[in-house]
Amino acid sequence: KLNEAHDQAVQALQALEPTPARDRVASTTRAHVLLAQIALELQDASQARQEAGLAREADPTLPMLAYVDARLLYDQGEYEEALPLFEQATLDVKRAHAAAILALHYYTADTLAHLDRYDEAEAEFTEALRDFPRDVRARGGLAALYQVMERPDDAGHALDALLQVAPTPESYALAARLWKTLGNARQADIVRAEGRRAF
Repeated sequence: KLNEAHDQAVQALQALEPTPARDRVASTTRAHVLLAQIALELQDASQARQEAGLAREADPTLPMLAYVDARLLYDQGEYEEALPLFEQATLDVKRAHAAAILALHYYTADTLAHLDRYDEAEAEFTEALRDFPRDVRARGGLAALYQVMERPDDAGHALDALLQVAPTPESYALAARLWKTLGNARQADIVRAEGRRAF
């Protein structure tokens, strides 16, 4: 519900206006980060860059512009060009001890996987799940990576963990799809049936 999320973030920013400047920095930053991420999902590059710039004004330690530029390249399949920007954003977050950017490690990991740098991709997926344990996309990405690395047991464990930490309809659908991709149609049917019973 991206449009509703956008409207709520804008309302949050408006509600912050009467607040003393020192008290609204963190909330203002989070709102602009969210608006940048929504714009990326809506494929609105100029809006994403604008919101990233406003996030940087609120918190100069947060590398949102690098992240947004990397995402735009990633979305175009320009993985070689996107990777240095993702890596720079990750380094900047660590150096500044800034708040983690949702999906930064996921997109870095998936970019590395596209470039056949599987061990590095695994480390980034692990980092993504350390920051955001309920990240369905990262858990699914890790399972798919294990499949490519011919580690079916690890892929199965990753899918089991996915359903334990985030038992949602989307998680069951993703797990069933990945089990089928792993060549285990029976387990895919079991997971699909469990999802139907649960939801």
